[in-house]
Amino acid sequence: MIIDQELAQQIVDHLMGIVQRNVNIMDCNGIILASGQPERLGQFHQGGLLAAQQRHVVEIAPTETQHFLGALPGAMWPIVLREKVIGVVGVTGKPDEVRSTAQLVKTVTELILEREMFQADYRSEHRFRSRLVKRLLSPEVKTEDGELRTLAELQGYQLGLPRQVWLLRLRTEADSFIDEKLHNLAADRLHETVLRTINESGVLQQEDLGLFYKNDVFCMLKEVRAGEAGTLLMEAAAKLLARLQEALPAIFFSIGIGGQTLGDEELWRSYQEAFFAAERPGEGLRSIYEKEVLLGYLLQKSPGPGVSSLALRPLTEKLESLKDKEELLESVATLLAHNLNVSAAAEALYVHRNTLRFRLEKIKKILHLDPCRRFQDAVLCQCLLAELKTR
Repeated sequence: MIIDQELAQQIVDHLMGIVQRNVNIMDCNGIILASGQPERLGQFHQGGLLAAQQRHVVEIAPTETQHFLGALPGAMWPIVLREKVIGVVGVTGKPDEVRSTAQLVKTVTELILEREMFQADYRSEHRFRSRLVKRLLSPEVKTEDGELRTLAELQGYQLGLPRQVWLLRLRTEADSFIDEKLHNLAADRLHETVLRTINESGVLQQEDLGLFYKNDVFCMLKEVRAGEAGTLLMEAAAKLLARLQEALPAIFFSIGIGGQTLGDEELWRSYQEAFFAAERPGEGLRSIYEKEVLLGYLLQKSPGPGVSSLALRPLTEKLESLKDKEELLESVATLLAHNLNVSAAAEALYVHRNTLRFRLEKIKKILHLDPCRRFQDAVLCQCLLAELKTR
């Protein structure tokens, strides 16, 4: 790592306000990059060069300055990151007076630079991950695309798995994210706390992918494993939500869960559904598989051609697997056409009223929809019939 001169000067200015001593930061060649004495910038400091070469503290007493080109009395410590010397920090003064101060300044400087290195690595990693997620969430995604496959390979992301989009939204009590004027360090710390809590919760597994897709939205592309029940996923999401709220009580979190995809080409649909679910009022955790959320989504502007909602797929698959599918569908369609009047619908179907009720009970048992008693279920049945017509 090469120390950025602007960052070095910021560190010097910050530390000088604390230790009340002149502080210098030098590169490995002994050139002063930052100093509380501007006239010394760019000058050679022989003590700094020696500290970098020896990987050890160098102290210069007032009587020894003539032996060190460009030096004043003080203590110089090498800056070591990842077992490599990347520069030197020095504090001006008599060694006996600044020895402990110089060691403290070295430690603080290394912590700041280590954080900066971590942030640089994170930003680089995040750029590639963000490009991958942006492509995956595009309606025009093509899994045979060479760049997409390369990005997926770099991130260890396996294409073609059934997945579900989870969106974690962050808000303050004022229903907004952090004030844009807030210092970046505070925002970074918030993101770090959220990431650490997510990682510690175990929600993100090996085949999952997660990142801050927007400043206030953490997006997870979660693999849905065979036999993994929806209730278990909801329980995992609820536990994550509770841990986040405990870690950051001043932030309001909401999680929206989209429908399960068959492949990456449908991820954009799951994203839309998750976003819609996250926006719904409630206890902070909403899923597109909740009847209220699904109905609201279906009644909004159509999300696009084809499948109107991924959440309808399990219902349509159950219906299509039945031998008497046509009979049941005709019964539901006739009931809806007669404003949910069972007697009128039975007459139109030329069947006994009890026969129709038997069919409707079967629908209720299979789909958990009761159109006669719940208007919400009746509308969902109408959407289901429309969906089946497109197949």
